[in-house]
Amino acid sequence: MDRAGFERLAGRLADAWNAGDALAAAECFAESIDYRDPRRYRFSRRAQLVRFFEPGPDGHAVTWHRRLFDEQAQAGVLEYTYVGQHRYHGAAVVEIDADGRICRWRGVATSRRRALVA
Repeated sequence: MDRAGFERLAGRLADAWNAGDALAAAECFAESIDYRDPRRYRFSRRAQLVRFFEPGPDGHAVTWHRRLFDEQAQAGVLEYTYVGQHRYHGAAVVEIDADGRICRWRGVATSRRRALVA
């Protein structure tokens, strides 16, 4: 994958999350995946991501701030803000497989409970 392909993949993933389309978001990932946050969760199959990516009752959204990609290593970093039941700001180190899907996701984020608006 080249830099433009990584940008398209990141765009598809963000568009799917922002639309609440868990299946389309999961399709950006390999069937066998190493998706984890060091403190919260770990998934190894794409099917597990579909349920994890389902939006809560108030929906969810992601914004990429920086997208870095090393074409030779087929690895990148996505800095993001995610807003759903919680608000996260963090970064994920990702690896891309030969099929152009994310096969490894290592996320680290800060979290705070989303403020309720009356």
